[in-house]
Amino acid sequence: MRLLWLFIAVIISGAVYAADKITEIEIVEAVVSSNPGVQAARHSYEGAIASSKSSWFLPNPMAGIEYMGVADGTADFGSASLKGIEVSQKIPFPLKYPFMISEANASVEVAGFRYEAARRKAGLEAFNAYAALYRIKKEIEITGEASVSLLQVSRIASSRYGRGAEAQADAAIADLEYAVLENRLLSLETEAEVTAALISRLAGGAVTVTANTEIEQPSLDDLQGTVEQLTSAAVENSPELLMMEAEMKMSENARNSAFLGFMPDINIKFRKQVEPGSDNYSIM
Repeated sequence: MRLLWLFIAVIISGAVYAADKITEIEIVEAVVSSNPGVQAARHSYEGAIASSKSSWFLPNPMAGIEYMGVADGTADFGSASLKGIEVSQKIPFPLKYPFMISEANASVEVAGFRYEAARRKAGLEAFNAYAALYRIKKEIEITGEASVSLLQVSRIASSRYGRGAEAQADAAIADLEYAVLENRLLSLETEAEVTAALISRLAGGAVTVTANTEIEQPSLDDLQGTVEQLTSAAVENSPELLMMEAEMKMSENARNSAFLGFMPDINIKFRKQVEPGSDNYSIM
């Protein structure tokens, strides 16, 4: 029994330790996976993929049973003089298929780029909050060290230089600067708590970050190329612009399908009479 409680304690302490230290990747993954906008875009994308597959096939056939000669005012279908089974299949005009398929594929692209845009937006929000918390914690560290140094200067000026006017002035200046840094330190600590709470809210409770959570330095890659090259790459890989291009393609195919709407579709019907000794059927 003691071993069981010891094992549970080890697991709990390990979980607490893991929560006291977190990486940029863990934060970004938690925020992206719990963002409702990203999840909605993902489901829309998956739904568009499933819906697009139907454009490659014929519409579902229609089937029905016909009762003829049922007495008026009754629901006795067994008294029907004639019974028949009918199956019909609609076949769109062949020239419509290329535009129907292209429109469905374009709708998948639109949903996919919308999903990617939502992922990037959520990931950028997570990275900005993570980088802000890292900057604040570093500023707290530097401000704290400067505050300690000024306090030492004040004590040295008060004790070593005696009680002359110059020594007292140096001590007063050091005390004033020390008070300013201490006030700044309190402001930074509050800012760190607010930023940590923002990260936890963005993550939707998947991770809990506090002002005391140990974080690593954000990963920043060096930009390679000229301003024109970077601008061109950003435009070419922008999911928002790619989504607009896919929407234009989808609209164009929808317009072409509308132009072909006057072309007649084909409807095939098979009807079979259900009567003892009857082999009659009809096709239209």
